[in-house]
Amino acid sequence: MKDDVQFMKLWDLYSPLLTQTQKEITDLYFNFDLSLGEIAESAGITRQSVLDTVKKVKEKLDFYEKQLSLKAIYDGLKEIAEETDDNTSAKLKDLNEDFLSLGIAAKASFDTRRQEKALRTGNLLTGSLSFDLPMVESDYYKNQAFIPQFSINATDVYCKKVYKDYAIKARAFAGYNFGYLTNLSGDGAVRGLSLGSFSGFGYALANIEASIPVMYIDLYDTANYTHRQKVTYLMYVNLFVDGGFAFSNDDMKVRDYEYLEKNTYLKDFRCYLDDKNYFTYALSAGAGITFVPYFLHFVVRIDVGVNILEPILEQKAPSIGLTVSFNDMF
Repeated sequence: MKDDVQFMKLWDLYSPLLTQTQKEITDLYFNFDLSLGEIAESAGITRQSVLDTVKKVKEKLDFYEKQLSLKAIYDGLKEIAEETDDNTSAKLKDLNEDFLSLGIAAKASFDTRRQEKALRTGNLLTGSLSFDLPMVESDYYKNQAFIPQFSINATDVYCKKVYKDYAIKARAFAGYNFGYLTNLSGDGAVRGLSLGSFSGFGYALANIEASIPVMYIDLYDTANYTHRQKVTYLMYVNLFVDGGFAFSNDDMKVRDYEYLEKNTYLKDFRCYLDDKNYFTYALSAGAGITFVPYFLHFVVRIDVGVNILEPILEQKAPSIGLTVSFNDMF
């Protein structure tokens, strides 16, 4: 009997990182319990070649575990399960490697903004990159196991005061994904579109808005509170236009929105590049208000957007979307 229980567990976790030949040979060795001679006869190679492959794969599995520690994390969760109450224990004991994936992410930013009362003027440039690899094929990943998901995107936000506290803000962002679609409708993208109706694996969008101060108050005179800078306005009205284009695919799913059905947004006005990939676009406009509560570390935005293209191209009532956010990302 082979003393390879540990390597069987490591093989389940790290087999996607092996070559196809290594995976096939060690699958027969670890999971089907075939002898070296049986594997050699099946693969049409020598017994020594099989032995060398198994030895090399064991070294690789040890190396991956030292670097990533996935088995240690899994074993730790199992130990926690044994120390918890019966209900939680039962749930944690059902945990298996089907939910494990290897993820790497990085983000960088270049910020030249400065705070001017309620406004932060200047330029903010950010970029991010992420890589995710499901480690075990299972129903959970819906046939996406071993298929890497990769994304890269960049965002540039520029705000400038044009007169006193009146300001213009512009934001441009673009990105590309491999293996899935990004939702580009609603909060953080094109306001006024229903969730998931506008999505893509490659995209370029822009938001332009005017901020108009409407509520004046001098907190130095009305409250016994010390501020770093003189507070003048507590509320702004925003007028905005959002829009852009995207490349999409009928067979891909929107990441984090698996429940969404295939969208039919401007279906008759898409520009198909082949049977599945197509070019699509969106445009909306609207207004909102921004509250600046200086006793808190965030702002409150409420925006209402209207889809402009649907009534123009499809002669139908426009969709209207409400967006509530606690940052000033637009």
